[in-house]
Amino acid sequence: LIILYIVQKRAPHLALDLIQIIKKSFKLKDTLTAFGMFLLLYAIVYIGESYLGVTLTFIIPIFRTLTFRRLSIFPTFIPFFGVYFIAEGLYFHQLRIQKADEPGFKNLIRTIALKVAPFFWLIILQYGAMIMFERRVFTGMVGFLIEFLWAIIPIFMITIAHSWWFHRITRRIGMGVVFNTLLLSWISAGLFPF
Repeated sequence: LIILYIVQKRAPHLALDLIQIIKKSFKLKDTLTAFGMFLLLYAIVYIGESYLGVTLTFIIPIFRTLTFRRLSIFPTFIPFFGVYFIAEGLYFHQLRIQKADEPGFKNLIRTIALKVAPFFWLIILQYGAMIMFERRVFTGMVGFLIEFLWAIIPIFMITIAHSWWFHRITRRIGMGVVFNTLLLSWISAGLFPF
């Protein structure tokens, strides 16, 4: 968002008014629909675990009900992921020049590849150096986080598919931003060690 803002200020001829683009991207109907879909997904997991004794973690380990402590942490992730998915939506959907003759599925695959490629190369760099030279390129907390990107990449692929699909049917990024923000906040509140 900062880079887009700087570009907007330095190149006013591009007519990038980020505030207006973002405002037009969020409609009440889209926001309520995304919120409703998220609540439905959480309700299915909650009812399954609480009343039916069926946990979905054997199918999708990231979907688990939140204890009161973790539920209280859930809102703290929303601002971070909200800004992240707004920037991602602007970059991948709203401001990206797409080929008119490119079919939808091919466009989805390209979008997913664009999103995960940098993380994939970081994994190759980190693990390649570990295997070949018994050294880590990235050490400390950064290296620790990079070594777990292999588990995060599928989540990134799912969220970009969501935002791509929602943008395709609404021509706005708002629904994808709201749904993915709530989804990742739930996943983070349920998985991160506290």
